[in-house]
Amino acid sequence: MDNNQGKSRFQDTISRSNSVLIVLPQSPDLDTVAAGLSIYLALSSYGKTSSVFCPSDMLVEFNRLVGVDKVSRELGEKNLTITLRDYPAANIDRVSYNIEGDKMELSIIPKAQVNAPTPEQIVGKLGGMSADTAILMGNVTREGMGEAYIELEKIPSKVTILHGSRPQALDRRMGTVEIVDANASSVSELVGNLLFDTNLPVSGDVANNILMGITVATNNFTDSRVRPETFELAAKLARVRGNGVAPASPDASQGGQPMQAEPAEPMQAEPVVEQL
Repeated sequence: MDNNQGKSRFQDTISRSNSVLIVLPQSPDLDTVAAGLSIYLALSSYGKTSSVFCPSDMLVEFNRLVGVDKVSRELGEKNLTITLRDYPAANIDRVSYNIEGDKMELSIIPKAQVNAPTPEQIVGKLGGMSADTAILMGNVTREGMGEAYIELEKIPSKVTILHGSRPQALDRRMGTVEIVDANASSVSELVGNLLFDTNLPVSGDVANNILMGITVATNNFTDSRVRPETFELAAKLARVRGNGVAPASPDASQGGQPMQAEPAEPMQAEPVVEQL
């Protein structure tokens, strides 16, 4: 599949998605976090409900990136789970609920001769995913994701973004579309080109993140992986950061027009590999 076809499939995946989850790997570096947050910001500007998940805590150095406060160690906030702290489950006889109008009451009935749990023992927690598409930043594995891996498997459509050659250990089940670039200097360069080529919104904040990711990953553009295209992208991003508006970047597969959102429909899992 050529580049334009690969970009078209990526665009189609995003356009048909109602909610997108960006997944960072365990212990990510600044380059990867910058790239993931850039996708999050671009999709949010595009009107997509988006969230960012990482199984690890963010490092202090990542505070320079716009949107780092949006990274969560929870996969979502779709469901409310209620836990009783320091209260034996064996003491509970049954749980019931009653709905009157727009009010719902949940009742925890203890067994005979046992005290009911106190309000202080009740802990509420939001969790659960509503995403229909996941963008995996790198090789997401069961070992790195832990229990979250099982939940990620349930997401119907997935895009895997890989910097460098495809690793032998890549879990092919976790990606229905693969974006691979063995020539880019960094994950941020790969993502920057992807956003421009698919006409997703590139704001000043997005440009700031991508520039920072490239700068750190290439040791201030001194790494041997830096190529002329890296400087060309950096110059374009610098102009965007100064103006706050992305320059036009027509895509041949879309006739030079920005992506148009379409109603969501069921996704078909078909492996696609794009070599940028």
